[in-house]
Amino acid sequence: RDLQMVNITLRLLSRPKLDKLPVIYQQLGLDYDERILPSIANEVLSKSIVSLMAQRPCALQTLSMETEPCV
Repeated sequence: RDLQMVNITLRLLSRPKLDKLPVIYQQLGLDYDERILPSIANEVLSKSIVSLMAQRPCALQTLSMETEPCV
């Protein structure tokens, strides 16, 4: 298979538990959302895409324009 680059935009909304904020700020810093959330989001998004690709081989064949019909 050839690998193609795909650009995906993800909007992440987070709402930490208010009672946990002091611990989060102490352990991770005030900018935790800028440092921690992007890497978590990338990891979750990557695994989600791989999972979808594994579940949808027919769709992938269609997208890659292979001539063989999906059975």
